[in-house]
Amino acid sequence: MTTISDLPPAPQPTDDTATFNTKAFAILAAWQTMIDEQNAQAGENNTAAATATTGAATATTKAAEASAHELASAANATAAASSAGAIAWVSGTTYAVDDARKSPIDHRVYSRLTNGAGTTDPSADPTNWEPIAPNGLQLVIEAGTSAAIAANTDTAFTNAAACAATVPAISVGASFVARFDNGRLDNTVDLGARSMIGPNGQIRGGVITLNTAPLISLRWWGDYYRSN
Repeated sequence: MTTISDLPPAPQPTDDTATFNTKAFAILAAWQTMIDEQNAQAGENNTAAATATTGAATATTKAAEASAHELASAANATAAASSAGAIAWVSGTTYAVDDARKSPIDHRVYSRLTNGAGTTDPSADPTNWEPIAPNGLQLVIEAGTSAAIAANTDTAFTNAAACAATVPAISVGASFVARFDNGRLDNTVDLGARSMIGPNGQIRGGVITLNTAPLISLRWWGDYYRSN
């Protein structure tokens, strides 16, 4: 940081003419030096302010990334725990509505839609079984590039292009998962007029770009979406 130089002694009324003139010319010359130093310091202050602004923006971005990672970790932990306890489907066994069983063919979990038994694997029997995600939500496979996310669903986007999910207003306690299996960092989720609060306390709303995580898992609590 540039230092502002001290001014030389000012001329005094008691000075003789020669001394007065010498001091006057010296202080006039020093003023120009001081102006140059002040301008240099002002430029340095502006640069420092710009650096601080950039740092603040970077911190905000990092906080958003941390929030996305925390949400993804929480969802993955829930999915892993649920999948580990899934019971395999057995041909010919009688099942009740809402019984959940894992297909031995595709290893996905399915929920029974009707009471009864059968010999067709759940993955090939949409009349009697519907897929659910390991987290217990209904699994929806979305091949398009945009779709509205229904409450209590786990929607997996499979299109290779950038995909956009829209979240309609859902009731208190309802949740959703939007996951993107295309490996991109420009997929988006539009929360509409509502906002989410991450585990780190950061509040975000509107259109969220998932540039650091492949999924988002949220539940509506009446005031904010929170990690599901």
